[in-house]
Amino acid sequence: MKKFRQLVDKYKQQARIYLEKKSQEERKINKQKNTIIAVSSIFLLLAGFNGWPYDFFVLLKFIVFVSGVYLAWLAYKTKQEKWIWAYGIIAILFNPFFSLHFSRSAWTVIDIATAIFLIISGFLFRPAKSLN
Repeated sequence: MKKFRQLVDKYKQQARIYLEKKSQEERKINKQKNTIIAVSSIFLLLAGFNGWPYDFFVLLKFIVFVSGVYLAWLAYKTKQEKWIWAYGIIAILFNPFFSLHFSRSAWTVIDIATAIFLIISGFLFRPAKSLN
């Protein structure tokens, strides 16, 4: 009985170590996701103010495009299809290489709506829970 108890304790300790490592990985992924969403949202909300030079909007498109691609990849990796589509559409909309042309007022609405969506998705999209 003593050997059985030692064996159970050994496996409990191994399981605890595994869960701690997994928990650290989940926190790291969620921190990366939240940082990317925060930076993109700040740029998008700043775009709502007038007076920015054209270069700011080029940088904005690039940052939001890269964020959309990364978040879509993270959603793909965790098999969350709806989020793949949502972030993929953001990446296409803000693609700096093949730009979509809208009026400045339309872009202001798109920027603010995208920022709001990204902020909300920061709370709803949980990629770490789906990791293997």
